[in-house]
Amino acid sequence: MTDRNPAADLVLEALAVYRATKLLQQDDLPPLPEIREKLMDKYGASPWSALLDCPWCLSVWVAGGSVLLRRIAPRLWGVLARVLASSAVAGLITAGLAALEPPEPEDEVRKPPPADPRTWPGPMKIK
Repeated sequence: MTDRNPAADLVLEALAVYRATKLLQQDDLPPLPEIREKLMDKYGASPWSALLDCPWCLSVWVAGGSVLLRRIAPRLWGVLARVLASSAVAGLITAGLAALEPPEPEDEVRKPPPADPRTWPGPMKIK
């Protein structure tokens, strides 16, 4: 008999739903961009298109699917949830580390020097 930790299960489920939502909505993993494009062509002016634009909207359906899959195929969902959660954590760590890195130096484009106020056009006259 295995002791389950409800808090750990909740975190695992949440990370899996987060990653599945991001995967379906934003990732460029083939063939997902083509599928999203076909869905937008078909449902572009309907409320269904909101699922492709709104992560909150899509995540509700993904969460519902995860609950259903956990009920009908718990072993399959357990493996899939761990894969998705691990991918989510890896992506979040990567994004966090990238945010900590110093920004890339700008190209060696020279900016013009600030304008001399004595040369400004207009009513201001400097003597």
